[in-house]
Amino acid sequence: MVNEEPKVADYGRYSIDETCKLLGIHRNTLLRWSKAGIIRFGIRRGTMRKFYLGREILHFNTLLSELFDRYRSLMFSVEREDRITSDVGEEKLSLMRIVDEYVGRSGNVYNHPSFVHSLHKVVAKYLGEYVSALDTRAGDLADAIAILKAREYMAQTRDQAHKANHYIQSVSFTPSDDVTIKIKGERALELLGEVFIPYYCDRFLNNFDMSTLEAEQKKCAKLKNKVYHKTIYEIYKLFIKYYNNKFSYNLDSNRYQLDERDGKSPGLVSEISVWIHDLMAEIHGDFDKYKGRKDKVDFIKTRMESVTSDLEIDLPRVWSLFLY
Repeated sequence: MVNEEPKVADYGRYSIDETCKLLGIHRNTLLRWSKAGIIRFGIRRGTMRKFYLGREILHFNTLLSELFDRYRSLMFSVEREDRITSDVGEEKLSLMRIVDEYVGRSGNVYNHPSFVHSLHKVVAKYLGEYVSALDTRAGDLADAIAILKAREYMAQTRDQAHKANHYIQSVSFTPSDDVTIKIKGERALELLGEVFIPYYCDRFLNNFDMSTLEAEQKKCAKLKNKVYHKTIYEIYKLFIKYYNNKFSYNLDSNRYQLDERDGKSPGLVSEISVWIHDLMAEIHGDFDKYKGRKDKVDFIKTRMESVTSDLEIDLPRVWSLFLY
């Protein structure tokens, strides 16, 4: 498909080959869409060959562009992969700025250069890469569920319209709580039902049904929660490495203890817990609901106790559903 508007005369008559070139599609695609009534054509009296009026080509190109733009992010694997990679890079840079600003506001307490550098690496790995990957997959799963719901809804609506012997003029449905899809016009609906939805289902969703996708959504949410817990745990380990002799390691439970054992610094563990909590709150808004010191310490302690030092995050092998 071409990105530029075709240069045609409104009442000019264009052959199949000319129309395909103007729209940037294969002749088989054009003939299939013509047969489905998605794009209208005329017949030359002398030769009985199909032709397409310029204004019909322009109208169809506008219609196709609108739907294409709506689903462009899922259409091309290479473009999508480049965009995702770029987004992850930008997210890492944003996280680095947040860490630097937070450490700067903390004064001279925990600003050892090696400590801050290691903190950058932990945050970039777990929150920049892992969380971004899971967010991408969660978004793809939501899109996939919406596509399957659209296919089901379109099939039901078209069947009802056929039984009632009339055309569908518009469709409005809500595949998820925060998404409403509205499609107006007979040919726009035909294009959506005959081209876009089958394309995505055949290319990406052959091995998925609604229950599988919803189960995968829940799995992503759990994994994301584990990543946050693991991040907190790894940051705590950095404090042990750079500000040592303050914590103990329990071989039986395979965990770092949160008990204070340095009599000269009775508030050290709670101080660090609050520091880590407030850093996480800077990065993720959900952490900001804990206001009191005790609540913050309990929050960190609970998450520390849910993680063992040998925990590995098992990310999906292909973290974007719409990439091969």
